[in-house]
Amino acid sequence: MPTNPEIVPPIVPPDRCSVYADPVIRTKSMSPTWISTTPAAGNNFHQMYHALFRRHNWTTVYFINDDSANPFYSALCKSVFQSFQSRAGNQGTFRTINSTQDANYTSVLNDFRTEQAFLENMTTGDYVYVALDTFHNILSGNFLWMNYDPNNSSKNLNEALKSLLVISLGKSVNTIKAEGQYLEAVWRIKAQQLFNYTPPEKERATPLTYASHAALEIFGQVLKESMNNTPEFDPSDGAGFARRFLHRRFETSVSDVYIDEVGEPRVNLVLRQFRRNSAAMSISLTTVAVQYSHNGTLIDLLDLHWQNGSPPRNEPLCGFLGQNSICYSTLGYAFVVL
Repeated sequence: MPTNPEIVPPIVPPDRCSVYADPVIRTKSMSPTWISTTPAAGNNFHQMYHALFRRHNWTTVYFINDDSANPFYSALCKSVFQSFQSRAGNQGTFRTINSTQDANYTSVLNDFRTEQAFLENMTTGDYVYVALDTFHNILSGNFLWMNYDPNNSSKNLNEALKSLLVISLGKSVNTIKAEGQYLEAVWRIKAQQLFNYTPPEKERATPLTYASHAALEIFGQVLKESMNNTPEFDPSDGAGFARRFLHRRFETSVSDVYIDEVGEPRVNLVLRQFRRNSAAMSISLTTVAVQYSHNGTLIDLLDLHWQNGSPPRNEPLCGFLGQNSICYSTLGYAFVVL
């Protein structure tokens, strides 16, 4: 992507690069012509993670990165860790595994707990697991918790899910207009005709695909208004042209997009937790908080349910290895970002 202000670039479709691009992209003095329509910009997720960490005073955090996962998750984990470490008072630990190979989970877990203590207590309320739920598409993960049935699951799994928090994209990201739904049907036909690939019946196009379509429409809108309404419009001034996209809401045939002050969409995120529905007598993921992207504020909709009645401590009373002399057991706590 060119950053020369003398070049007029097209708006950037939300490919993998623009989803979790280097933070320098958000510095307009260094990247004056970068505009993206990705609905999953890394900065939005940074805000959610940091809001959780600050709220519960979690300053000692353990990060486990799976290098075999979708590149988006791996890159996001690394960038959240770097951002976390840059904040005064924070102490993070970063480890990498590869789940497609013989991952040495024992070695990883020994960094913050003794093996036996972890295996005995990993599903207690002393732990909280934070998962990321993006697009329900085979390329984005299997999201096994979507098929969770407490009546047909092990006791350990039922206990563990009580400590699971899920960060998800707001509902608006996955809400596609009627014309967008028509386009998806066309794309499915084209995939078969051009690439001999038939998408599974239940497989939906990701919002990234729709955002790419929206990017072209938005570029056309700004170019048309610039040429029609601005006599002094200079097509060689890339930085000046890029500024016309900022602080604006655009309506497209597939979705509406608000581009912020640095050229990224504002996308709200939600925090979800498995909760029992008393009316339906079932357990399902329930939205408990929403984060508004314009200021990063996390607003509670429901009280979080903690297995022990309160959030896990930042550091265990007995220490991470349970070796504090004031304690008589090897029990401890840890916070894991998955």
